[in-house]
Amino acid sequence: MNNIRSNVFETNSSSTHSISIDCSSPDEMLQTILPDENGIISLTGGQFGREWKRYNDCLTKANYSAIDCLSYEPEKIQSFINIIKNHTGAKDVIIDIDLSVSYIDHGYLRASFDALDNENKLRNFIFNPKSWLYLGNDNEDTPTNFYDGNKEIKYKYELKVEGINDSVKFISKPNKLKIKDALNDIMFCYHAFYLKQALKIESRKDKSIIEPHDEHIISEAEYNFFEFNFTFINDKGKQFSRSSFHKMKDNLITLYKLEPVLKKGIYIGERILSEKDFKFELVKLV
Repeated sequence: MNNIRSNVFETNSSSTHSISIDCSSPDEMLQTILPDENGIISLTGGQFGREWKRYNDCLTKANYSAIDCLSYEPEKIQSFINIIKNHTGAKDVIIDIDLSVSYIDHGYLRASFDALDNENKLRNFIFNPKSWLYLGNDNEDTPTNFYDGNKEIKYKYELKVEGINDSVKFISKPNKLKIKDALNDIMFCYHAFYLKQALKIESRKDKSIIEPHDEHIISEAEYNFFEFNFTFINDKGKQFSRSSFHKMKDNLITLYKLEPVLKKGIYIGERILSEKDFKFELVKLV
């Protein structure tokens, strides 16, 4: 099993993605992806986060590998396409993936890196039903028998943020730290999508992962998300610190609309023009 975490932007996200590749099965045991009536296979991506999930179907594993490839080694995408074409007999493979919507949790790109570097490994990872993609996190204990096949996982809680489609499910009741960590993941992905809309990115060349600064600021967005405390300037010119979590006890997370403040031509911080609160709740599942 590969469990790789290197050369990526690190947060306290604590996601753990791994792949298990079985190369012992004969070729007749491998599965395939059926092209459409025009002989085309379309890969549209997906969202691979912190939940305990596992997949062995070809299409999901192909989409995961495509996101990984586009995000980290886009120069290998044609080789990736050729492997799928050769195995499936497709006339073409169309990669229609918007990386501001589709993502692998930002702490865990390159999980399929070894497979992308080896044609036989990649073919076996995608098309062998005995090869699995496992998602999860290291903030919770691994569910019992998680790596023992396709058994249903029973989630007991779900964290939802009002107005945002993404959510995080838990197998046990999370503490405050785990809730904050999950909110960070949800808001980071929401904010990256919002930034794409704000900048009206249209060209394929510009559709790349947008790296934040150390404080998780994403420049040019109308509203900004701060995981850690950041320096703001009030109307009297005094500095104060605040993060997007300062209303967490009220079940609110805050984004800020800002403008830079200069003193004698020198940047000294940001002034808050307006705030946008998002209400979150932890729902107990039946």
